[in-house]
Amino acid sequence: MFPTINLKETGINLHRIMDKRGITPKDIKEFLNLGSIQTVYNWCNGLNMPTVDNLYALSQLLQISIDEIRKRFSDNVILVTGAAGSIGSELCRQLAQLNVKKLVLFDNAETPMHNIRLELEDTYPNLKFVPVIGDVRSVDRLDFVFREHRPSVVFHAAAYKHVPLMEENPCEAVHVNVIGSKNVADKCLQ
Repeated sequence: MFPTINLKETGINLHRIMDKRGITPKDIKEFLNLGSIQTVYNWCNGLNMPTVDNLYALSQLLQISIDEIRKRFSDNVILVTGAAGSIGSELCRQLAQLNVKKLVLFDNAETPMHNIRLELEDTYPNLKFVPVIGDVRSVDRLDFVFREHRPSVVFHAAAYKHVPLMEENPCEAVHVNVIGSKNVADKCLQ
């Protein structure tokens, strides 16, 4: 059901990154506030693999209250960029359950946007939402969305995510993932 991760191979890559940046296992443990749980560094090396008790303790650390989340997002206008993509559409499905004031879906893909629109209309008939076709590379289109809808919370999911394909098309990757992200961040700060 879930993809298998080669922890030993992942650990080798993690070692390289940590060594290059001067990060120690202790730094990770302290940063993640893992307490008595084995460090991620060791887990990735296949050493001291987490036990059921370790995983349970980690789940308790990460326990999230749906009531706290609902309070944070209810009665807010929420904008999701990349709303028709795999990550953005799932964010929309989750947010639709939280009594948001209005959900603004922003994406440049017409057919997937149409599909998520139909799904939300069918599944959440009382949800107030607006699908907006636009591209995060277009400052003018972002200006319109922020001016027209005045979102108080923004989830930025618009990005190219398939690394090998983007390595073959680096200009587009930079335009969307870097410039597009900057455009969205700039609008959030205005």
